[in-house]
Amino acid sequence: MAIGERADGTILVTGGGGGLSPSSGSYSGLQAAGNITAIAGVVTGAIGAFYSAKSQQYQAKSQELAAEFRASMANLNARQAELEVEALMTRGRTQKAKLTMGYGRARGQLQASQGARGVQGGVGSAGEVGASLELAKDIDAYDIDRQIAAAMAGARRQALNYRTRAVFEGVSAANYRAAGSSISPALAAGTSLLGGASRFAYRAGRRERGDV
Repeated sequence: MAIGERADGTILVTGGGGGLSPSSGSYSGLQAAGNITAIAGVVTGAIGAFYSAKSQQYQAKSQELAAEFRASMANLNARQAELEVEALMTRGRTQKAKLTMGYGRARGQLQASQGARGVQGGVGSAGEVGASLELAKDIDAYDIDRQIAAAMAGARRQALNYRTRAVFEGVSAANYRAAGSSISPALAAGTSLLGGASRFAYRAGRRERGDV
């Protein structure tokens, strides 16, 4: 048996059972097997492209849902912070009302005590004591207002931060949604199939011309 090369570039095997040439059955069988393998590779590539794009779609959808959940939680936290502001306002009014009542009782007791001793209210030291009580009430009321105002400002800042975060997460969710909708598994598979078919046709044409 001898192996040689024809002038047209094809392989010639001689000896024993004869030569292996493009016109022989064995050569045609090998060529058909090669074609089947190439076609299987094209189809496999298209299937792989389809599921790869599908996976990207699922990932984008998952990220979209996660961003929407974060936005929802941020809005919920913002609402809770806003409710805290309202609760602080109510608390401040309640504390000041209790403060006023307490100083009112103290003033009433003072006046009763002064009257029992025959002291004229609002005059001299008795007047100074009454003025001191009024001043103390104003100072305590101011302290309540200051503390409540600081707490309300903190709650409002927190609510604003949560609202801002919700907006950003909403934008992220929209971006993920747009990215997911731009992915087409069928298009990816079709593009891969078309590219593979084109390469297969090109190589088959070269074989027909004897270029390979």
